[in-house]
Amino acid sequence: DNNLIKRLPGFIFHLPLSHLSFNHNLIKEIPNEVSKLQDLEILSCIGNEIKTLPSCLRQNVKLSSVFAGGNRINMVAAVLADLEHLEYLDFSHNPISSSTPQKDSLSSLRVLDLSYCGFDNSLQVIPQLTGLLSLNMSNNQLTQIPPSVFHIK
Repeated sequence: DNNLIKRLPGFIFHLPLSHLSFNHNLIKEIPNEVSKLQDLEILSCIGNEIKTLPSCLRQNVKLSSVFAGGNRINMVAAVLADLEHLEYLDFSHNPISSSTPQKDSLSSLRVLDLSYCGFDNSLQVIPQLTGLLSLNMSNNQLTQIPPSVFHIK
């Protein structure tokens, strides 16, 4: 954390890591080799220059927490819908303009942080979060709370 690293070194993908943290660096993308970390439970990439999460993350079946705040992510990746153990998702401080997970998914998600993302009522936030216990949507441009977040019809 807190370095000037631009790329993750290849050797780390051959370690039995359950927690990978590379916060506050200069990383622009998460390499596909992250899928080799079969025991990965926590991925923390806060404060980098990442624009999207790789589709290979769906292979990290034990992933329970993703901390991706303070990047350049503009879309909630569909890959997250396939992570059935995902409980904590931090996308705060990202310029999110769209979301894609539409199926009955993310049922294990308990905490969602979408603060400081700059979206307004036109954004359809991830629907059907039936297990959600904590939601932070502060400091956006909302004039109402989107009912879709709470699976209200």
